[in-house]
Amino acid sequence: MNNIYLIGMMGSGKSTIGLLLAKQLECSFVDTDDYIIENSSYNSINEIFKKKKESYFRNIESEALKKISLGSNCIIATGGGIILKAGNISLMKKTGKVIYLESSVENLVKNLYNTKCRPLLKNKNLTNELELLLKRRERLYNNASNTIVDVTFKSKNDIVDLIISTVKR
Repeated sequence: MNNIYLIGMMGSGKSTIGLLLAKQLECSFVDTDDYIIENSSYNSINEIFKKKKESYFRNIESEALKKISLGSNCIIATGGGIILKAGNISLMKKTGKVIYLESSVENLVKNLYNTKCRPLLKNKNLTNELELLLKRRERLYNNASNTIVDVTFKSKNDIVDLIISTVKR
């Protein structure tokens, strides 16, 4: 099996679903945000955004993806903005299957309601900001993906089952 990359908005469940999927398929799991923190001198993605800004983060995110993509048989939960760089999209497509976890804004708001660790949402109206981000990114998610899985108000197990049936086709 090649790698499986999970893309989508923050709050769509990429990390949670990725971990469950890896257990079910008995393969490795990597969360790109966790990988970045483990391999840097920063304590959080928030800290990187605060000290170095988003463009710096996007560059180290791309470098992390290059290293992670060298492996195989791995489920990779990506950051929501990984699709903002065309090189990331082509690398993911070349080294695996890209699955877009599509979610409604209402579902994202429900999942992110109490979050304090999302730099792009800090001090902003949650619903408005998610609508804007989704509007800017949705075409990129659709174009980057091999498969789209609607996760809106579905159980984690149902989502994992949908992905597994898609991957086995």
